Amino acid sequence: MSSPSTDHQSLSDAILAAEAGQPQSVALAGPARPVLRELVIGGALRRAWLMLENERPITRVAVRPRDAAQVPSVFGILEDDHRRLDAMAAEMIVKGAEDPAVALTLGHDFVYGLRRHIRIEEELLFPIFDARSGMQGQGPTQVMRAEHRMIERELDRIVKGVEAHARGDAGAWRDVVEAVGEMEGVLGPHNMKEERILYPMIDRFVAGPEQAEVLARLVLWE
Repeated sequence: MSSPSTDHQSLSDAILAAEAGQPQSVALAGPARPVLRELVIGGALRRAWLMLENERPITRVAVRPRDAAQVPSVFGILEDDHRRLDAMAAEMIVKGAEDPAVALTLGHDFVYGLRRHIRIEEELLFPIFDARSGMQGQGPTQVMRAEHRMIERELDRIVKGVEAHARGDAGAWRDVVEAVGEMEGVLGPHNMKEERILYPMIDRFVAGPEQAEVLARLVLWE
């Protein structure tokens, strides 16, 4: 039986691979957060980006290359998560029509990842932005929340579609493709606003020791 020390070693090995430019997806035997907390406290985010990929049925962690010349930042980790999620959606569309099992796995992973990304923003980052900017939900975060609701409606369609596709519903894949198209029409400009406005401003608001705490909370977010 695997132990927490085995999971720690697996993630440590993946961080070494990420430092060499090779992204990794690591399946863990036990809960992710205790091991991730230890690694983050030990400075892992100076070496690679870490992000939960899924927790059911198997806990997996994405370990991704980062620019070692730049300090860890909200911008860095969440911009990379945008790229990770974009690639996952694209892979689902390319492979999913012919392989419903792959569509189901990638669809669930993508929806889990984007929903978690949205929760991190709304429950952790937006309150920081609103409090420090003085806008209190009347500025960019108000628009972004509305866009999140639009995106979530399409995520619901994607889940229903890939599950129906896996059951053999002949028309379900068409709905998945349409939902991804509708979602991407909102998500592309939305991500650009976050990367140009939200993330850089939050990094300025929490510069210094507080930034390390925010990044740790982000990685460990439920």
